[in-house]
Amino acid sequence: MSETWKNQEFEGSGLQSINVLYNAQRKNTSTGYFLAALFPLGAHQFYLNNTKIALLYIALSLICLMVFLFLTAITIPVIIVTFALVAFDLTQMEKRVNAFNKNLKMNLSMQHSNKPPENYQGHYTDETPLADYIAVKNDEKPKSNKILSFNEQERLLKEMQQQKKSERD
Repeated sequence: MSETWKNQEFEGSGLQSINVLYNAQRKNTSTGYFLAALFPLGAHQFYLNNTKIALLYIALSLICLMVFLFLTAITIPVIIVTFALVAFDLTQMEKRVNAFNKNLKMNLSMQHSNKPPENYQGHYTDETPLADYIAVKNDEKPKSNKILSFNEQERLLKEMQQQKKSERD
């Protein structure tokens, strides 16, 4: 994505603005793995907004340091358990990043909901009668209360363009 698009500010609550916000706030798995190298600080958990788990990492690191300094007899088992927990945490990194990004997208989508236009009646799947097309072409009110679908409107516009071309020729 070019820098111009990254710096664009889209107002409104459409899908485009949601995607811009999502791309600015989403988390990256490789960044999570990189920060996991600083496991005594719990940086990767802070990155994923898991403050409680990050603080547990710091507490566990302090316990390991205390055991290493004062209780050298049990240092090796404590370090083995710590590294086992870290290894398990690394296996869960991709899953946690994906869950964070999914939750972020859902929250952004829920916050930015579009209301339908006033007097919106929805899309009808049944065919609009030919009489309605003819009425719209003649700038008259359609005989039914059905709203034309996008494809029907496009077809009508093409027909109107062809009619104008034939009138000019």
